[in-house]
Amino acid sequence: MTFKNTSKIDNYMLFLTFPMITLLISSLWSALLIPADTTYLTDIIPETGVDIISSLFYTGIFVIIALISGFLIYYLIEKEKKTILKYFLGFSISFVIIVILPIYSSMILSYLNLDSLTSMTVFISSIIAAIVVGYISAYTVLSDTASSTLRNIFLILYSSLVSSFLAVVMPTLILIFIFIGLSLYDIYSVMKGPIRKTIQLSESKGLSIKLYVSFRSWDIGVGDLVFYSILVAHTLLFYGLVIWLASIISLSIGLLFTFIVLNEKEIIPGLPIALLIGMIPLLTAFLLF
Repeated sequence: MTFKNTSKIDNYMLFLTFPMITLLISSLWSALLIPADTTYLTDIIPETGVDIISSLFYTGIFVIIALISGFLIYYLIEKEKKTILKYFLGFSISFVIIVILPIYSSMILSYLNLDSLTSMTVFISSIIAAIVVGYISAYTVLSDTASSTLRNIFLILYSSLVSSFLAVVMPTLILIFIFIGLSLYDIYSVMKGPIRKTIQLSESKGLSIKLYVSFRSWDIGVGDLVFYSILVAHTLLFYGLVIWLASIISLSIGLLFTFIVLNEKEIIPGLPIALLIGMIPLLTAFLLF
């Protein structure tokens, strides 16, 4: 979860392009779910049972997963196990898509009032499509020969899909704690932890796992896109258009400050400034309504 640049960035609007595209696509996924019955997803972690202790627990899980994944990637790069690393990341990407797309299809079908045969045909088709898309996405993202434009497209679609799903599942209080916890972890990881070490090691060994959107002189990690989009998609689903729009504006302001800092440094954590400013409307709505 990091921003990286190789030269001074002189256009904030270009810098904002890919985060905004991801936010809007994630919001579109979420909008498709608004008429659907998402109870079986929201009941995975019921809002009524959430308190500070449980929020800290789930935050700890996310931080531990990020920490283990970071050090595992570092270890595989250090041992030059690029093939194993690609299989690990490829499986992770394809598995998520194969699981989420059929779930989305089933929820969308629930309010289209199609006959049972048509619904079953569409659902089975969505499973087949998810397998194909999952494989193509993993191959494109991890391929050394794929163009950066094609890789960017698949990473944006992947980030928007994952974020809109988590936006449905995670209750607001847990998300607020996760945003804070991962922002603090991001500072450590980029400044002294596994992300910085992985970047330095991969550059020294000439290995590069491109889990980031790349444009001109700067890169933005997939994790940053995912959590920006979770914030915006969650506000659309549970707090309406006004808070959704306020979150986009706040996040844009946070990205502006990130943009300013990035012009002074080569690598910075992507979450803290943008996410902590961006979550102000969500936090306000949660406390007041």
